[in-house]
Amino acid sequence: MKSSLKTHFKRYLFHYIFLGLLLIPLSILVIVFIRDLKLYLEDKNKLPDYTEEVKQLYEIKPSLFQFDENDTFVLKVDYLLETEIDDKIIRIVKRPYLSEDFEQCVGYLIVKNINGNIVVDNSHICDVIDY
Repeated sequence: MKSSLKTHFKRYLFHYIFLGLLLIPLSILVIVFIRDLKLYLEDKNKLPDYTEEVKQLYEIKPSLFQFDENDTFVLKVDYLLETEIDDKIIRIVKRPYLSEDFEQCVGYLIVKNINGNIVVDNSHICDVIDY
């Protein structure tokens, strides 16, 4: 029995090594794919936080923010993507947020000025703006 088993492994050793070399990279690819899919599904419903970008725009161009009597201002996302300051066009957000359909979300942000602190509501980032 031992000699037939030994003969079997000697005869098919190349096949076992080839199978091992094939399965190891394949299993690594499957693990990476599953991990990336899991991260994508977690991030799919997470909206970006543009608070720092809005604060940066407020420091650069405070005249853009016209707060109403409730200290609320509706800021279009377009202003974060392209803003003209001192005859130069700058981009504060380098890459816009994409919806589930991979469409660019250029809705609006609700900015509140509470005791000098800027608070940003990102929940309308993909909503369509009615003009």
